[in-house]
Amino acid sequence: MEYFGRAQSAVEKNKYAEAEEKVNLAVLGSYGANGEIDNKLLKENINKIDGIYEPIGDDEVSSELFEIIVDGYAFTIQKNGQIEGDTELATPKELPKNEKDTEAGTRVQLEESWQGESQAKTTVYAISDGEGNTIPIPKGFYYVGGTEKTGVVISDSSSDKNKGKDSSNGNVTKDLVGNQFVWIPCKEEDYQKYKWGDKYKNNTWDENTPEEEKAKVATYGGFYVARYEAGTSKVTLEGGKKIGQEKSETNNWQNDSYIISKTTSSSKPTSKAEEIPYYHADYETAEKMSERMYNNSNYVSSQLITGTQWDVMLNYISTEKNKNTLNAQNESNYTDLKSNCDWGNYVDTDLTNCSGKYCIIGQEPYTGSMLSYWNPNTEKNNKNNETEWTLLTTGSIDDNLQKKNIYDIAGNLWEWTQEKSNIDDHSASCYMLRGGSFYDKHTDYPVCYRISDYANTTATGHGFRVTLYIK
Repeated sequence: MEYFGRAQSAVEKNKYAEAEEKVNLAVLGSYGANGEIDNKLLKENINKIDGIYEPIGDDEVSSELFEIIVDGYAFTIQKNGQIEGDTELATPKELPKNEKDTEAGTRVQLEESWQGESQAKTTVYAISDGEGNTIPIPKGFYYVGGTEKTGVVISDSSSDKNKGKDSSNGNVTKDLVGNQFVWIPCKEEDYQKYKWGDKYKNNTWDENTPEEEKAKVATYGGFYVARYEAGTSKVTLEGGKKIGQEKSETNNWQNDSYIISKTTSSSKPTSKAEEIPYYHADYETAEKMSERMYNNSNYVSSQLITGTQWDVMLNYISTEKNKNTLNAQNESNYTDLKSNCDWGNYVDTDLTNCSGKYCIIGQEPYTGSMLSYWNPNTEKNNKNNETEWTLLTTGSIDDNLQKKNIYDIAGNLWEWTQEKSNIDDHSASCYMLRGGSFYDKHTDYPVCYRISDYANTTATGHGFRVTLYIK
């Protein structure tokens, strides 16, 4: 028994030493060129520590000293970078229960069903949305603002923490630094695909939802969807013009569209406003880049959106559904996703209030050839002539047209999903895309529409969106 006790003590010492090393490395990497601690670097490095109990904010890092808990051990960090640790396991401070009057952004107790072996070992922490709902925030992400009713936004940058929590109408600001995602709450039994009716598909599709996919939403009761369609910061939009201004003759994106889809093995998509969408993406590009976005995270897994996730997201955002039946095939139900889906960047939609920049004006969708005519003085920026199209940067629609703080799901780009098509041609893989595009009419291809295409197809109007599961 004495030997076992010594062995157990050695294990604990090793665990403490590993935690201490993580903290030391974070602090050592936070010195600026002047030899002093850079608070911005320190905050970023501390919050990236694997096993940190609670992320720190600007207030803590600017103080004379602050305390963090890593792998269950408490460490005090002074302004000069000196570190003091306690080899005894720490007892985290008692968090408040979430109540109706709890302020939005307050860290609260975890739901019992979320608990791991201890709070310090879980992959999430809990935040109140200010209306009594407890939201699971993956470690490494930060609550920005919004409620379960208006759409909770999180970011992977600590600089965005609580930036939108005081929004009076629930519309969270787009002026953020990090990649952003929106929480889609869903009970396991409601995590299913919807049949929107025969007029809202061009082919048959796999109607099943894999059991392993259902299991991923069971613990936390939902998943996160990218706030914007996948974009890139790798290309500069030179010559881009504001809506209504004259097109530059040099703003020809014919070649750049192919550069965007042929990415390097290290390229990762973004989920931010005012980015160039990943247009001309084939299915493999969409799938691999989605997985790559957070492939090294211990807390979330990223992937290309599935058919079920798209349908559950639409059910969440719809304000014109019959909650008693939830019958998506009934034409009098979900009209805001069908006949009234005029809130995206379509060829027959008036988008005079858009604030984005042009990526493409008048580019033929499959060949990439540029059309020679475009008249900026017509009433509609996309006119009613369906051969004159405009692809916009991400998040370009007016803020009053966003749905639950989610942008770009209607129009702009068709978005690949993991949903297989049951197309008769078995010589090639086919997948379903959703949402319509800038060269389609919303009356023909609303946000609920399913359209199939071959996996190796690239087109100007093909893009994608990333989702997150909490591990």
